[in-house]
Amino acid sequence: MSGSLVREIVSLSLQHVRLVGLTIAIAVTLALPAAVLVARRPATRRWVLGFTNIAQTVPSLALFAFCCRSRASASTPPSWR
Repeated sequence: MSGSLVREIVSLSLQHVRLVGLTIAIAVTLALPAAVLVARRPATRRWVLGFTNIAQTVPSLALFAFCCRSRASASTPPSWR
């Protein structure tokens, strides 16, 4: 590999590590106080778990719909108008 390619790989890898670190820091900053709140107030557990289930389900459904749509369009011939 050439030197410029190695530098680019290292640079992009460090950028990726920074982005992942920032994302994890934000997630921990939000999740730890929420976990303490839910642990101290059992009545909020049902609402918090319901919200997190919906928040995790919506992107999965969107990806599923996208995959179904792309699969359907791949199996039909293009229409020339």
